[in-house]
Amino acid sequence: MRDRLRGLLRLRRPDAVLAAVSVAVLLVAVERWWQFVDWPALARWVWGRPLSAHLLVLSVVGVVAVVVRTRLHRKRQDEPELVDERPPIRVMRWWMVLFGVALVMGTTWWAAHWLLTEAAGAADPSRARIEAMRTALTVGAGTGGGVALLLAARKQWLSERTQAHNEDDATERRITELYTKAVEQLGSDKAPVRLGGLYALERLAQNNPSHRQTIVDVICAYLRMPYTPPHEGTTRRFGLPFPVRPGKTRVPCLRPTSGRDDLSGSDQRGARVEELQVRLAAQDILTRHLRPGPHQRPVATFWDGISLNLTKATLVNMNLNHCRTQRLDLGGVQFSGEASFGGAQFSGEASFGGAQFSGNAWFGGAQFSGNAWFGGAQFSGIVDFSNVQAPVDLEGAMAWIDVDEAVARVWPEGWSVQEPGSPDAGRHDSVKGVWGYLVKVSEREEVSGESAPATDG
Repeated sequence: MRDRLRGLLRLRRPDAVLAAVSVAVLLVAVERWWQFVDWPALARWVWGRPLSAHLLVLSVVGVVAVVVRTRLHRKRQDEPELVDERPPIRVMRWWMVLFGVALVMGTTWWAAHWLLTEAAGAADPSRARIEAMRTALTVGAGTGGGVALLLAARKQWLSERTQAHNEDDATERRITELYTKAVEQLGSDKAPVRLGGLYALERLAQNNPSHRQTIVDVICAYLRMPYTPPHEGTTRRFGLPFPVRPGKTRVPCLRPTSGRDDLSGSDQRGARVEELQVRLAAQDILTRHLRPGPHQRPVATFWDGISLNLTKATLVNMNLNHCRTQRLDLGGVQFSGEASFGGAQFSGEASFGGAQFSGNAWFGGAQFSGNAWFGGAQFSGIVDFSNVQAPVDLEGAMAWIDVDEAVARVWPEGWSVQEPGSPDAGRHDSVKGVWGYLVKVSEREEVSGESAPATDG
């Protein structure tokens, strides 16, 4: 019974209005027939009460209504959210038609009975009875017209609902066609076609917020495809190609090769350069729509509530400065060039486990609301963790210390690089060069018996 009452309160459709009006008319007809309520006496009793009594009754009724409404609202919030929030279509029951016919007949009979009773005391009873019957039939016709109007309103509501369904289906069909065509363009062997597919997905996501996470997942999946950036100005160290950054600091690239130069052939090199432009465009689409802007109210191009899964991707000069995301998974990512996360906000977990930073890594002012894990990460260039607003776990991370010149690094508070006792102790089979592990300062003090600075060079 409570569920039916709650369902009736939530109904906002013509059949609910018809049922409410029918019940009200039936109650009035029954009361007028038996006259079990002395309305004048009730009115005298109500208006004879003091004003405080009326206010008390109204207050009690208001409190009860607020409590009931609050409980129903909380219960609706606990229920699972439906994909289609529109109420389901209910077929008209046979008893509703029968009740409508009975309502028209009962109203006509009640009007005729009341008017004929009044006509009995008229000066011309015959003429009065004729007028009474005519008026009663008019009342019956009016009641039937009201029922017909409610039925027409229900029919109009069904027609509008069908039209809304057709428009939604047409919109979803068009979105699906555009999405499928854009994804097919990403599989083309021509770089301009792939670029067109990326920008088509961007426009589709901007115009359809409910599809943004799916489109972001597609772009992230494209970036996770195997790729080796073109090597520009490389030198060899320990049998591996290392790009040489202009300037004083020489930073290695942790990219193992199969022993042959992958840049042989102008066609292969041209294809890699074109693919690099496509990937840079994909990265730019992600980062551009993850920046809420400098003001308190986000800009219109900001996509809120987006998670990124770029596990084992190859990212070139990734710039997530001042971006805001939920979950971020960058485990095993190879960062070629700069990797910037300054001022970024991550409301969920952020995983950098096993990531390889071949260039500089900037995390200054980043905010991690969840866990920030860097286990197994490898840092080769400048590292800046200044003003990071969250505990950062660097257990198992490594820093490349076999550099030509000093490289400034600012680690999170409580962490420092433990240099190996000998060059051979810092060499590993899987990673070339001399490496030191990130350890907590307290643990390093226990090992060496001295304090370790947070900044090493």
